[in-house]
Amino acid sequence: MNRVQKVLEAANIKLASVASDVMGVSGRAMLAAIVEGSASPELMADLANVPCEKSMIY
Repeated sequence: MNRVQKVLEAANIKLASVASDVMGVSGRAMLAAIVEGSASPELMADLANVPCEKSMIY
């Protein structure tokens, strides 16, 4: 998992700041969308699981 996170951060993709577990359900769905090239902010928000969304509320 560290290797995936390091590669993402080298590409300036800070997925770990949004999803606590990059290899969890939400993180993998977001990674799949990034690979497919359809990584709009709206889609990323839709892919987030409910617990992931709750962690973003300040």
